Amino acid sequence: MKALAKALFFVLFFVQSVLSEDAPFKKGTLSFEYQTGILFSPVIVHEELPSFNYWQTNLRIGRMLNSPHGKGIFRGNLEGIIEITASSVVEGKGSYLFGIGPLFRYNFVRKSRKFFPYIQVGAGVCYTDAYYYEATGQGFNFTIHLGIGVKYLLSKRIAIELETRYEHISNAGMDHRNKGINAIGPMFGFTYYFH
Repeated sequence: MKALAKALFFVLFFVQSVLSEDAPFKKGTLSFEYQTGILFSPVIVHEELPSFNYWQTNLRIGRMLNSPHGKGIFRGNLEGIIEITASSVVEGKGSYLFGIGPLFRYNFVRKSRKFFPYIQVGAGVCYTDAYYYEATGQGFNFTIHLGIGVKYLLSKRIAIELETRYEHISNAGMDHRNKGINAIGPMFGFTYYFH
C-alpha cells in the first residue's frame, strides 16, 4: 500500500511539475508589469541635436497569446501587451511625455530555467510639451520602440526584469520640424502573473 501511495504521489508531483514549468507563459495568462528607467538622446541619427533625456515609467497589461512551442533556443511564445507611459524630461526643453500603445513580445522559454530572454516591438502615440524642442514641431507624436530584455522568475507569479529600450518619437511629417527623438536606455521592473 505504501509503495502504491508513493508511486501515485510521484506521478502526481511529476505531472504537476511538468504542467507548471511553463506556468507564467501558458496561453491566456495575464500579467501586470511596472517598469522604470532613463532614456538618453540623441543616438544613432541627428547626433548634432542638443541632449533630450527623460525618465520613463511604464505600466503594462499583458496576455500570453499562445503557449510555448518549438525546439531548442527558439522555443517560446508570443505575448500581447498594452503599455501606458509617463516620462519626465531631466535634460532638454520640455517637462513631460505621456503615451499609449500596443507591444508584441516574444519570450524565449526554456524548460526548468529561471532566466527568460525576450525581444519586443511596439508603436503608439504620445503627447509632450517639448514641441518647441527642435526635433519635434508639435505636441502630438507617434512612437516606435524596440526592446531586448531578460526576466528572472522569483516564483511562478513574480519576475524581475532588465530591459534595453530604443524609442523613436516623430510627428510623421505633420509639422516642418520633424527630425524626431531617438533615445535608448536601461529599464528595470517587475511583473506579476495571474494564472
